[in-house]
Amino acid sequence: MAALEKAEEGLSDDIGNRLRMVRQIYGLTQRELARRAGVTNGAISLIEQNRVSPSISSLKKILTGFRSRSPISSRSTSRLRKTSSSRPMN
Repeated sequence: MAALEKAEEGLSDDIGNRLRMVRQIYGLTQRELARRAGVTNGAISLIEQNRVSPSISSLKKILTGFRSRSPISSRSTSRLRKTSSSRPMN
């Protein structure tokens, strides 16, 4: 059973890190994602910190918060343009 518990712990850690990464890719704050998903800002924060493991229904709600926004927002695109224009091309 110890191996199963360790695997489950690793999965829950992964969920928080993945949620943070996807949220940042979409250019959303925790507050914006929470509002779109219909959950509290505290819930998003706790999940990202891996302090709680979200239920399947909570994860479904959170995923709906990403649906109304494209992964590369204009904010992200402008950041990419600034970064690429400041680097010399090989």
